[in-house]
Amino acid sequence: NSNQTLQAIKKLEEAIHLYPNSFRAQFTMGYLMVLADKYPDAVRYFQTALRMEPKSAETLNNLGVAYMQQHQYLDAINSLYKAAEYGDSKELCQNLVNGIASLPPIARNTPTIKPAMDAASLLASKYGINGPSGTVTIVGLSEKRKKRGSEEDDRFAVSAGTGFFINDQGLII
Repeated sequence: NSNQTLQAIKKLEEAIHLYPNSFRAQFTMGYLMVLADKYPDAVRYFQTALRMEPKSAETLNNLGVAYMQQHQYLDAINSLYKAAEYGDSKELCQNLVNGIASLPPIARNTPTIKPAMDAASLLASKYGINGPSGTVTIVGLSEKRKKRGSEEDDRFAVSAGTGFFINDQGLII
């Protein structure tokens, strides 16, 4: 937020080193790696985030975008389809439509792609999407997810300070 992205990346790397199970840190690093066109790194961070939150539509969407940029189309469609299942928003639908449009023609006949194509058609009519837009959208965490995430992160907070044993039973002040 303070236009200090490079310093933020260093701090996030430190946070990930200290708290490797921080969903928000992993997600944010993946997001920044997509912005930096470092797609293999983005995939790694998003996959780690998905191990913690397997139904995160935002993470699945952004992972799909990273796969598309690497021309891993079947992985991209699978990820974008799951994102649309869990998220059902215009942006996620548009990305799924764009992903399917970018598939090589032979890949469109793959049986595993048919459910994604059916879902894309249904959602496109719901959101008034007439076809591929030519661009993909990386999405951030929703405000609802950010608020929920901060409460979850507080449960795993580490504190430091000074304490004194005041009795033989181990009571500390």
